[in-house]
Amino acid sequence: MNTLTLREKTVVEVLVGEEILNLNIPIFKRFIHNNIIIYLYHVKGYERMIKRTNNIVQLQNKEFLSLTHMIVNTAVSNKQLCVFLGLKLHCTGESLSRDIEISITSNSIFSIVEQTHSCVAVFPELLFKKFFITPHPNDRRKFCCFPLVNSLETD
Repeated sequence: MNTLTLREKTVVEVLVGEEILNLNIPIFKRFIHNNIIIYLYHVKGYERMIKRTNNIVQLQNKEFLSLTHMIVNTAVSNKQLCVFLGLKLHCTGESLSRDIEISITSNSIFSIVEQTHSCVAVFPELLFKKFFITPHPNDRRKFCCFPLVNSLETD
C-alpha cells in the first residue's frame, strides 16, 4: 500500500488546491512526460539506473530538485493528477575553479548544490532540464550538478 507522508501529502494538496486521496497511490520511479522519449525521468532509488545519479531536474524558475516520487492520484474532485515530488537543492553559487586568461569559472559548466529537507511538489510542465550529480571533491554534503547533455535515455 503506497501512501505519502503527512508533509508530502500537504505539499501536494497546496499545489493542487484540494484534498487528495492518500491510499493506494500509484507511485512511479521511471516515467515519460508528454509521450516523448527525451522526457524520460528517473526518481531517486530507481534500481536499474546504475550509470549515474540523474534524478536531478532544473525547474523553469532555475531551482534544482532531486526527484523522489512521481504520483498519479485522484483528487477528491475525481481529477487524475500527475505530480512530481522531490527535495529542493540549494545552489551555493560557489565555484571550484577559475581561469583568469579566458575569464571563465566552473559555475558556467556546473553548479554546486546542497540537499535540503524542503519537500516540493510540482506539475510536470515546470520541469525544464535534466541534470546528474557527482560528489563534491572537498565536501561530502555538497554535489556538483551537471546538465545531462544526452537527453535520450536507456537503462
